[in-house]
Amino acid sequence: MNQMAEMTDTSHQSDLLLALNDDLNTTIQSRSCARVKVLVTYWQDGDHPGYKTEGEEVGQLFQSLFHFDVETFPIPSSDSYVALLGAVTGGLAAKPSLFIVHYGGHGDKNDDHKNGEIRRSVWAAHASGGPTVEWSLIQDHIRAINSKTDILLLLDCCYAAQAARDRENKRGRLEIIAAAGMGVKTPGPGPRSFTTALIKQMEKAIEEKGSVVVQELHFRLCPPSVGLFATPVHIGFHGEHSIRLEPLAPQSDSTSDEDAKTFLQLLIKINEELSPGCMEKIGRWIGTSEVPRIVSGLKMTLARTERIHHAVQYFRGGQKRFAREINTVDKNEIVTAWETVRSLLQQYQTQYRPNKRQNTGRFLEELEADNNEVIALLQRHILAGTATEGNEALEEAINDENLTALGLNGPLQVFKIARDNIPMEEADGHWSESAIREKKFYGPYVDPKDLPVVGERIKVLAHILNAADCGGFHALKCTGWSHQPLEHCYTLDFELPQGVHEAQYVTLQDVIQKIKGHLRPSLDERMKIAFALAKAVENWHAVGWLHQGISSQNVIFFHKPGTARIDYTTPFLHGFDFARPGSDPSVGRAASSIEFNVYRHPDRQGTVQRGHLVKHDVYSLGVVLLEIGLWQSVLKIVPRSTSGEEIRSLLMEQCQGRLAHFVGKSYQGVVVCCLMSSYQAEFDDAKGSRSAKSFHDNVVVPLGRGIQLS
Repeated sequence: MNQMAEMTDTSHQSDLLLALNDDLNTTIQSRSCARVKVLVTYWQDGDHPGYKTEGEEVGQLFQSLFHFDVETFPIPSSDSYVALLGAVTGGLAAKPSLFIVHYGGHGDKNDDHKNGEIRRSVWAAHASGGPTVEWSLIQDHIRAINSKTDILLLLDCCYAAQAARDRENKRGRLEIIAAAGMGVKTPGPGPRSFTTALIKQMEKAIEEKGSVVVQELHFRLCPPSVGLFATPVHIGFHGEHSIRLEPLAPQSDSTSDEDAKTFLQLLIKINEELSPGCMEKIGRWIGTSEVPRIVSGLKMTLARTERIHHAVQYFRGGQKRFAREINTVDKNEIVTAWETVRSLLQQYQTQYRPNKRQNTGRFLEELEADNNEVIALLQRHILAGTATEGNEALEEAINDENLTALGLNGPLQVFKIARDNIPMEEADGHWSESAIREKKFYGPYVDPKDLPVVGERIKVLAHILNAADCGGFHALKCTGWSHQPLEHCYTLDFELPQGVHEAQYVTLQDVIQKIKGHLRPSLDERMKIAFALAKAVENWHAVGWLHQGISSQNVIFFHKPGTARIDYTTPFLHGFDFARPGSDPSVGRAASSIEFNVYRHPDRQGTVQRGHLVKHDVYSLGVVLLEIGLWQSVLKIVPRSTSGEEIRSLLMEQCQGRLAHFVGKSYQGVVVCCLMSSYQAEFDDAKGSRSAKSFHDNVVVPLGRGIQLS
């Protein structure tokens, strides 16, 4: 998106206009991940390997948590100055909006006045003797470039604050957090190092707030409880505001006029004479604000709202067959939910003030939540209304333009396959090594008379998983099945998610038990995982299909391409073992293993003759939600010899005793609802409509509110 400023045509103002537009290009483009550059430096032949280790940890933090462009540069012992200067100027040559330099190593006191030393910033490879490089000269050089790039120096060395001796007012912000003041030493690598504390405090700040201002980061490092030997020093050279660090999301690289859908002309009145300083302030204000992002979000959300409005009209006018099949009570529920949206729109139009940007953000959140509520009702009632109807009404809904734009055609397609038991044809034998292959062994569990039933279920399941790659089901796309009778198994092949190139995934159980430090999900991410799983289970049940194996082992994640960071935004439900329509009798599978039983409803443990019910899936979901809330595996809670109701009692103890402390009472109520099946309606219809609505209201909606709060 291009932002242009127009002025009267004078030579002076034209120069200022060019400068402003240049500023806007720099600041707007900075929202791309490539516009933030991090240079991690340490000595190639230093006397302590810990500097390299901690430097790599800092680089990993910026790369995985912030999604910044990170380069590691070991400073060579020969031609150190030239090499380091080249690395720094090379990073600045890309014209990033922010350039971060982290140095871990020794510092030289530089106080030999007889030899002309004036306590400038000098980096040293060894504690005594060895190569050195005068960082102050490089710092002078990059500031003389007059770059508009903001620069942040994170200096972990003795006498680090000596880098603050240059206070000349040049363009572009330069901030420093120095591990120690002038003439002060600081410990080397280890538990009490400046870099170790820096990593911990940045992780903590991002988990709590989602971003951190450099000045605030310095405040976090100063308390004695942090355990640093020396008090860090913060120096800000220029700019009224401290630099803000926040994770970046990948965005489109396209910024051409042809790609812009709408142009906005902005008139700015100012109360002072135009000057370079004045124009720089305007450029920073426009370029760093969230207005473009909010305008884009507002446009997309309102377009979605318009589609919802068109869809709701079907139920008022009855012009669509699938709308006529829905009973009056359900129609009224849809219309009432839409009236909530309409009321919010009217409120926004009458109460919004353009200078209150936070009002727009809050409005968008509320509108998105209300939109989602109407869409959920549309899906639930259309599915219920076409459950016993012929294909004609369902086909009409599948092909409807407005329902397709709202993302409902995917669930409707899945529902059609499940309702009509449409099997998938056997694969042609072609299989990609980069795909995921899952074997389903039936020999030990299935009576021979049940084999045809199991085979048909797996073929239908494969077809469903082929169609259910839309986001709401959170399942991998199945590309085919094959039967290996000699091995007594069926094999399902799955396509990797978009952008993922390696068939390696990590389970939720592994993440909880093994992932440490900043690679763990934040509280916000955990709440989003919980909501995604609950919404997925709701969608699966809405189309009449049960999972029968929900557990933290069957929730999987993939790594973000090119990083060590796990993509927590997209959990996948996997392992649909013996999943089948809820109306079918269950193929029983006895299991005495605690790893399996801890997720199973008490009624489903031991030898099973009854079919698997919706409440059994929901119970398993509740166990997984408990794990996410406590961030602890239930295998650490339940003794191996426990079974049945005793397991549920232990889980309820943990839920009622600890869970609210970690994630709040609302989340605790959700888990209790799942474990105790308290969402179930006492009197329900054959489709379970009232229980489905209760699950939505008491499980899905509270978890969705938790995301908004976080």
